[in-house]
Order: sequence, then C-alpha cells, then structure tokens
Amino acid sequence: MSGKAGSPGDSRTRPWQDSLHTAGQALNFLLASGTLSDVTLMVGREGKQFRVHRLVLAMRSPVFEDLLLLNTTSKSSVVTLKDDSPSAFYWLLNHIYADKSDIDSTDLALQVLSLADKYMVASAYDISIKVFQENGNAVLMSPALLELTPEAMGQLLCEPLRVTSETVIFKALVKWGQAQLKLQRKPCTTSGLRLEVGQFLPLVRFFTMTSEEFVQSVVTSDVLTPEEVVFVLKSIANPEGDSSSSTSPSTNSVKINTNRESRGFISTKDVTRTCVCEGVSKLWLRDHVYHFQLVPSDNVVLLAFHVQLQGDSEEAQVDIRKEDPGSSVIASARSSSGYMSFKNPVHLREEVTYIVTIHVPNPQTALYGSKFSSQVFEADGFRFNITPGVFVRLLEFF
Repeated sequence: MSGKAGSPGDSRTRPWQDSLHTAGQALNFLLASGTLSDVTLMVGREGKQFRVHRLVLAMRSPVFEDLLLLNTTSKSSVVTLKDDSPSAFYWLLNHIYADKSDIDSTDLALQVLSLADKYMVASAYDISIKVFQENGNAVLMSPALLELTPEAMGQLLCEPLRVTSETVIFKALVKWGQAQLKLQRKPCTTSGLRLEVGQFLPLVRFFTMTSEEFVQSVVTSDVLTPEEVVFVLKSIANPEGDSSSSTSPSTNSVKINTNRESRGFISTKDVTRTCVCEGVSKLWLRDHVYHFQLVPSDNVVLLAFHVQLQGDSEEAQVDIRKEDPGSSVIASARSSSGYMSFKNPVHLREEVTYIVTIHVPNPQTALYGSKFSSQVFEADGFRFNITPGVFVRLLEFF
C-alpha cells in the first residue's frame, strides 16, 4: 500500500504508516525513531538526547505545554534539562507516548515520582505511588529518595506507606533534610535541619515508637526541641493519658501527631472495621452495569464490598478507579455470592472521589439498591459519601 502526495503522479511509500495500525503503535515508532521530531531534549549531566514532539508532550503535561509551546522565548530546537535522571525521563516519555505502566524498581519509582511531580503528569505519579504502598521500607531506604523535591516528599509521606517501624520514616526524613542542605550548600546545623524538615514532622507518628526507639532515633538527632521530646516521651510512657493537646508547650513547637496506629499492621479480621450501608429506600434493579461515587473522609484501606444479589448466587464484579478522566482501574474483585474481597487491600486517599462500577453479566440477576439516593455512612470516626446510587450493603476496611 502506498500514499499519494503532491501531483497525481507523485507517489511515495511510507512503510511505518502502512505497517502500524493503531495510534499507540505509531506514537511508539515516533518516540523510538525521532521521526518528525521538532525538539531535542538534552537530559541529565551527560546530556542524553531525546528527539521528541512538542505537541505530544504538551498533551500530557501543562509544564511541557508552557515550556515547549506557549513560552515564546523558548522556541529553540534544543532544550536542556540537566537536573533530570535520563533513565527516569525515558520511562516518563514511554508513559506519555505509550501509557507505559510497569516500574521494575523502587529507585526508578522514586525518580519517576520526582519527575511526575515536576512536570505535573498525574497518571505517572499515581503509578509510582502504587509501587511504594507495600514497599515502604525499601522506598524510604533508597538513595533515590534524597533527590525528591520538597513537594514530592510531602506527597510521598501523605501516602499510606507500610513500614516496620515509624523510625524508618523519621530516619529517611533526616537523611533527606541533610541532602537538601548539602544541595543548597548550607551548613548541616541542627537549626538548619529543623527548618528543612519541620513542615513534615507532623506526619511522623512518634507515639507508635517505643521509648527506646524514640531516644535512639529521634532524641539523638536533636531535631525536636527539649519540650517536644518530654511531651512525646510522657505520651509514649503513658498511652492512656490525655494527649488531646497535640502541641508541646513551646510557642515554636511543631504539631505532634497523636496517631497511635502502627503502619506495619497486618490485614486481619480483628482490626477490620465494618460500615453497614442501611437506611435508604431500596428496590431490586436489573442492569448490566451500575456506577456510584465513593469519597472517604480520611486515608483508608478498603478490604471488601458486599452487595446483595437476588438469590445470592449470580456472579458480579466491582471495579474502582479515580474520577479523573482516563484513569485506569486501580482494583477489581469478583464474586458469585455478592461478597467481593480484594486480593490486595485498596488504598483510598482522603477526599478523593472514586468511581465504583459493578458489573452483572447475567441480565436475570437483580441488585438490591437505589439509583438516586445519596448517603453518608460513618464508622469509627471514618465517613464515606456515596453518591449517586447506593448499591452496597457494607464496606469492610481498616
């Protein structure tokens, strides 16, 4: 097959267009070959060259849109990005062009997180975060952590990382702060380190440490003031005491996190919370697919949905994704009893809207629920907004 161009007798063969049948295949080819490239990016200290396309990068990143298209003073055919990791940047390009989603190491995931934050590629950020949630220790001990921007570090610490001890998080934060001071060519003094990491200290759950861990890992770092040290040690020694006042006496103190729930807990039945979704007008519904929105009031780990099917014998599947356009499914579960337990716990973030889709393959199967009701359900201080449409009998989480 050949394409026609110019005059009727002018015929040119374009093999790559003839052999590639999808937009994804064509974009892969354009990235790999540099065909039709209109800008070259020089990445890293070694100046690794990537021949890319302004429009494609601008489609996935507002930062690239400003840098490569809208900035009239930067129309050069060569753009230097010396602070970026070439390997992570190559991964990001493959994600932008071809939706690459697999990351084979925590080091690379951290580098991708930093770039995703820098260039505001939300989908790449979400992929890198998935790598971290079950590998908290490996992530926080990785040398790549030291290269994160303050914004990316803050985002990472807000995620539900699973670690063996809160000291892992604190030690990583101290090392990161020291690296930031070195990068800024500032002396690594106690006061300088305090200023660098102070905004993140309220995210550290000091109360989950033992007295020995706190003394060895925190007190010796001199990051906390003497007043804060005394306050935390008293609270650790007397967990039943009144810790409602979450700040130490000093007017310059940080807000101390009073959460006593360890991040290393295992998903077992005795720590599972159950939210019973009742009190709405319901009826039997017959559709192939049902949708509703779910918004948690805090970071939660969802274990299972329970829906009521007519006869409790037909198969159904539940999928969860973020509300963002183009967001991929982050969790799925299937069951023939209506009790849909996720193989891996699903980490839901505070005040983020998730779209829950229930598929019922058999048209004769009815689902008990309401298409139009909006409800708020609470359990143990956690709140779930479900709207529109309530099709769930209960939620299990911890």
